[in-house]
Amino acid sequence: MGLVDDEFDGGRLAPAELSYVGATFFPEGAKAYERQLAALGQVQQAMLMEREVQGDDRVYTYDIGYAKATIRVTIGIAADIRASIFSIGPKPPPLRM
Repeated sequence: MGLVDDEFDGGRLAPAELSYVGATFFPEGAKAYERQLAALGQVQQAMLMEREVQGDDRVYTYDIGYAKATIRVTIGIAADIRASIFSIGPKPPPLRM
């Protein structure tokens, strides 16, 4: 699953892969994401929910189904092919009409 699973598995995510990272993200922030994802179990499915262009960045929003929960992941890819946006959060509830 690229950045979402493969890069955190084994601690392979590196500062050079992220365009706009605060000084405190590594190593604590990356390790927190790694723990959060590991607790969810194996990835079972990934569904692209939205793709948009924001300036030079391509931004993708996925719902990632793990064994224990589904989360919402947003990844922005900058022109230099590094991640410009990366966020993990709960999947929002369905809209009620």
